[in-house]
This record gives sequence, C-alpha cells and structure tokens, in this order.
Amino acid sequence: FFANSSNPRQRGEQLVVTQETIATDISSTPSETTVPSFSTQPSIAPSLQPSITQSSVPSIASSVEPSIAQSSAPSHSPVRELVGGGDLVSFEASTLSTEQQAIYDVTFTNLWSASRHPPLYPGSAHWSPPVCVAHSSNYQMWSPDTLSTPGVQSVAETGGTTTLFREFNDADSAIGGTVRGRVTFNRSQQSQSISEFIVDKDHPFISSITMIAPSPDWFTGFYDLEPVSASGTW
Repeated sequence: FFANSSNPRQRGEQLVVTQETIATDISSTPSETTVPSFSTQPSIAPSLQPSITQSSVPSIASSVEPSIAQSSAPSHSPVRELVGGGDLVSFEASTLSTEQQAIYDVTFTNLWSASRHPPLYPGSAHWSPPVCVAHSSNYQMWSPDTLSTPGVQSVAETGGTTTLFREFNDADSAIGGTVRGRVTFNRSQQSQSISEFIVDKDHPFISSITMIAPSPDWFTGFYDLEPVSASGTW
C-alpha cells in the first residue's frame, strides 16, 4: 500500500531507515498494481503490503504485513506468510530500545495513476485522509474476514474519520499515538508527510487505513504491525 521512507527517532536524536511497500492488485478502479505507499519507520523499517477490504464484508483482497490476526481475546503472534502472497516484511533493527518512545514521520505516496493504470482510470481518483494509530494488543482496527466497526465502515463508505477517532477515544488506554493526513487527489498531489507519530512499549502495534475512491467501499492499509526486533529495539 505504501512505498516510502520516514524517520523514527527519540527526542534529541535521529534514527533513519527506509521502507518500501508494494501495492496490491485491484480490479477495475484501480486496475493492476495499485495503491500508495505508507512508510512508518522506527529504527525497524517494516516493508508493508496493504490490504483492500470491503466494509462490513469479508476482505476482497488482503495482503498485510506482518499479518497478525486477533479474536475477542487478541493474539498478536506475527504470521510470516502473507494472505495474498508476496514478500515478508523486512526489518532493519535500530539501537533505540523499546523502553524508549519512538517518534515516526509517516510518508504516504500514491502509486495509482493514469500512466500506471490506464484502463478506466477515473478523473476523480483520490484517497481519503490516511490514519495511523499505535495501540496495544487490546485493540484491533480491522482484519480480514471480520465485520467492520462503524468507524471502519464510515472510512470505507465516505472517507470520514470522525467515528473512527471516537472509537479510539472509547478504547481509552489501548490507544497510543494517532495521526491523520489530508485528502489526496491524484491529479494534483502524489505524496504527503505526517509528522510526530508516537509509538511506545505500551502501544507497540501500528494499524492504518485510507479509502480508495471512487470504489465500491474499498479501503487499504495494514493492521497490527509490530516494528520490534528480537533484541528488543524499534
């Protein structure tokens, strides 16, 4: 879903890594390889691959990295095989301990264009404001083959994020840092950066979402990504 780079850092020092993501295939509105690139980088740069799901219905195309599913008793054990195939997430460990707060810059890059996807490319192609949230294992924004929450449904159908942020507030201590970008119209803007996305040891998971428009309620993003190395660093 995204392909870019951002910087995780502790206040007072800077750690930089690069991450790249490959877009998933969608049928008519985006056509072949489509979707943008989100890059969040704590010193562990995850290479993300998006998932495109339909609101209130099981996902139509989902590739998520690391794919970590959870039920009512959430389990966040990374699954190293992507639902839709493709490469696994690659990590580049930093020296910043997870005992310390990591601050990310998130870059969202559009890969859906008339030149890359000429068949039936819509003149009004755009993405709703991308949202990223850091959270604990007690919260899950979305996952394949589950019903969407009203907040996710609102994003998929209208691009609105008010209900989603209300759900963040209701989740209380399970939610850490949150950031929201701007609407991206492909004809005039190809990327945007969102600063000050905070991840900490109590909220080590990252999830994101943005609506693909026009579309029959499609969205893309990733869920329950845990950018932590085996040695306990971001």
